[in-house]
Amino acid sequence: MILTAANAPRSAVACTEPAKRTAIIYARVSKDMSGIQRSPTEQVAECRAICERNGWLIREVIVDNDLSASAFARKQRPGYRRVMTEIQPGEVLVVWEPSRITRRMDDHLDLVNLCQASGILFCAGGEIIDFTDPSAELNAGVKAQFAQYESAQTARRVQRATRARAESGRPHGNLGFGYRRIVAANDTTVGWETDAEAARIVARVAERLLAGDSLYKVSADLNAEGSRAPGRTPSEAGPWTPVKVKAMVLRPALAGLRVFRGEVIGDSTWPAIITPDQHERLKAVLTHRSQRTPSGPKTSHLSSGIAECSECGGGMYWRARGGRKTSPPQYRCQKGCTQRNAEIVDGLVASAVVEMFYDKVWAASALAGDDDKAASAALEVKALEQQMLVEIDEIDTLGFARVNALREKKKIEDQYLPKIQAAQAESMQAVNPALRPFVDATDPYGVWESLGLLAQRDVVRAVLRVRIFPVRGRKLSIDDQNGVLINPRVFPSGTPPRDEDTDNDPF
Repeated sequence: MILTAANAPRSAVACTEPAKRTAIIYARVSKDMSGIQRSPTEQVAECRAICERNGWLIREVIVDNDLSASAFARKQRPGYRRVMTEIQPGEVLVVWEPSRITRRMDDHLDLVNLCQASGILFCAGGEIIDFTDPSAELNAGVKAQFAQYESAQTARRVQRATRARAESGRPHGNLGFGYRRIVAANDTTVGWETDAEAARIVARVAERLLAGDSLYKVSADLNAEGSRAPGRTPSEAGPWTPVKVKAMVLRPALAGLRVFRGEVIGDSTWPAIITPDQHERLKAVLTHRSQRTPSGPKTSHLSSGIAECSECGGGMYWRARGGRKTSPPQYRCQKGCTQRNAEIVDGLVASAVVEMFYDKVWAASALAGDDDKAASAALEVKALEQQMLVEIDEIDTLGFARVNALREKKKIEDQYLPKIQAAQAESMQAVNPALRPFVDATDPYGVWESLGLLAQRDVVRAVLRVRIFPVRGRKLSIDDQNGVLINPRVFPSGTPPRDEDTDNDPF
C-alpha cells in the first residue's frame, strides 16, 4: 500500500500536518567557542521554517548555548527545564534533531510521559512523532538509546585522551600566573613558556615565604609595587590578598609537576619556576596550623586582642584613652573587668619575646621543627600511599574469591596505614612560619625590630600567653607594671605549661 498523508501513521508523516497548533522551538549546542550562538541560530531558522510549513504559531523560542545534554554534563540546562515546565497541552515541541533535547534515557522517558499525558507532539529532524503511537514510541526510544550510547563513547574517548595527555606531562587548560602561551600562526596553542616578569614574582614570593615572611606582608608588598593578581581575564586582574598569594604559590605546576584528578602523577613538559623541594617545603609551611589568612580590620597595636582578661577570659582591646581625659591609651576588657596602660603592656610583651629567644634552651624548643624533614616526610607519604594502592590492585589479578580478596586487602591496609599516619604527623612538624626569622639568629632583638607589626603579633601568639589581672584591695597607679602576667606557651621540655603553672595570681 502506498502511504499518503491520509493513511500513514502520524509518526511517519513529514511535517505537513494542517492542524493549527502553537509551538515551542528548543535549540541547543554543546560547545560554542565563539559564544555568539551561531549554531543555535541556524537550528532556530530551520525550526521556524518547519513551523511555517505546518501553520504552527510560534509561542516561544528557548535556547541553551554551550551546554551539554549528556549524562556526563556538569551544568544544568535552564532552557530545558523551562521547556518541560512551560509547554502547554496540545502544543508542539520542535527541535532540529532528537539529541538536541536530550542524550539521556531518563530525560527521554520524562519527555515521552509528558507528551503522552498532555497530547503534545514532538517534531524532530523534519518528522512529527506522536508518542501515543507504540511504534513511534519504540522508534524514538531506539534513537534515544543510541544517542546515549554515542554520548558515553564520546565521554570515554575524551577521558582517555585527557589521561594520555596527563601521563605524557602535557598541560590541560591554562597554566596560570607565571606562564604564557606559545601561539602558532593559526592562533592555536603549541606550548607554554615562562613569563619572565611573572616568574620573577613567583620565585621571589616563594623565597620570602620560606624565609618566614607572612602571607599578609607579601601581599601588601606586591600591591605596593603595583603588581596585579591575575583574574579570569586581564580586565579582572586585581589587588593581591593573602588568600590569592597562597593559592598562587602552592600550585604544583610551578614546580613542573603534572596533576591529574587532584594528584601529582609525574613531571610536566613545561619549565619549572621553583623546585619540587621548594614546593614541598611551601606546602609544609603554608599548611601549618599557625599560617592563617587574616580577615577583618587590620590592627595597629601589638597586644590588642592577644592579651586576655583574667576574669572573663575575653580579649583586651586597645582604646584611645582610659577612664579620664588625661589617661594614656589602654588595653581594656570589653566587659569592663580591667584595663592597663597599652604602652606598658606592649613593652613588657616585646621584652619577654626577645629575652626568650636569647635563652638558647628555650629557643631550641620553640624552633624544634625541621622543614627539610617535614618535606621529606610528605614525599614519603605519597610513596607509601602509591605502593599500598599498587599492592591492593595486584590482589584483583590473583584470582582470590571476593571474601578472601577483601581480607587480603585489609591486611595490606593494616600494614601501610600506621606508616602513612606516622609520616603524615612528621610532615606537619615544620618550624612555625612565624618563628622562622629567629632560626640561627645571633641578635634576637635585631630580628624582632626588623619585623613588621603583623609579623610581631604572629610571634607573640606563637610563644606567649598574656593575661591582665584586676587589682584586688589596692589601687594601682596608671603606670604600674603589676597585674600583667606573661607565660611562655612552649617550655624547654617541648610541652605546654600546666594550668597550675599559669594560673598563679601575680600578686
